[in-house]
Amino acid sequence: MNFIRALFAKIPYLRNKEQEAYYHSLFYMISVLMGVEIDLEVLTDKGRIDGVLILEDKIYLIEFKYGKAGTDMNKLTKKAVEQIRDKNYEERFLNDTRPRLLLGVGFAGKEIGYKLVT
Repeated sequence: MNFIRALFAKIPYLRNKEQEAYYHSLFYMISVLMGVEIDLEVLTDKGRIDGVLILEDKIYLIEFKYGKAGTDMNKLTKKAVEQIRDKNYEERFLNDTRPRLLLGVGFAGKEIGYKLVT
């Protein structure tokens, strides 16, 4: 996460967009360039999972949330994890024995935070 924070810090403030999709896309591009295969906008019967990262030994279900600068990061990441739970995104992977981790990623202005729930 520090690596991603450092990359975001190098983006001139004039280029920042106050939209979740902007940060979502940057997170995806950085992940892919680091050699991490992540699927975006994975459809379920109850909605869309922002990101799914399937590793050999676990599955990450990722929800991104954006808030304006000054937004409480803890509330933002908690809201992201709650959405994963409320929409029961894990259900799509019930036939997979790997543990599923819920990852809420928050962007508030240029601040990045996360909450990981096992």
